[in-house]
Amino acid sequence: ADRTGQPLGTRAGYSTDWELLGQAGVLDVGSAGYYGGPKELTDTRLALGATPFVPAEMFIENFAHYDWNPPGPEAFAYRLLWALLTGGGHGVWTWYLQVFDAAAFSAIDTTAYVCSQIEDLVLDGKPCLEELTLPAGVEPTHAFAHRLGNRMSLVVFNPASDRPLRGLLAWRERHPGATARDLLGGGWQACVEGVELKLPPRGMAAYLVKLPPAHSASVR
Repeated sequence: ADRTGQPLGTRAGYSTDWELLGQAGVLDVGSAGYYGGPKELTDTRLALGATPFVPAEMFIENFAHYDWNPPGPEAFAYRLLWALLTGGGHGVWTWYLQVFDAAAFSAIDTTAYVCSQIEDLVLDGKPCLEELTLPAGVEPTHAFAHRLGNRMSLVVFNPASDRPLRGLLAWRERHPGATARDLLGGGWQACVEGVELKLPPRGMAAYLVKLPPAHSASVR
């Protein structure tokens, strides 16, 4: 990153200074991305300051090539939801409509459904990853937790392409009576100690947790 924290080449290659634009207050939103990693997206979001950051994701890069190999619905949904949460939860652009197939629209549908279930927690609640102990293999850049009242959203990604991820996403404080609804696979699980994760390579999980009232009185 350059001295402002922005990804190298942003100002030189695109004549765009996100920090300057954010300070000027001339943007409704700032958008960048297209296969950006955790550092690139986070640096851009921070450079924009109070201006909302909406990352962009590309369905396929070389759409003019005859041997194109578009991603499946799970892979594209992974990218959409991860970029959206890394960017601060304000949304995600998709590029572009003419090359979308059924897999792309299925991924967008999955992403939209998860967002509809956790939107108020992400935007109005408080990040609460510090309340959990991450299992081995889960990086903080690929785990998102938000809490609002007696509800908590948990979204975890497995960036490894060659191994599954299994383990307990454990509470630092036990929550007797807590339950978690699986937003992607369906069903519920009791989660007194935490939420059990079983992610395939490049897989993700999303849960909506209901905590007992005694554990939510101080979080509004």
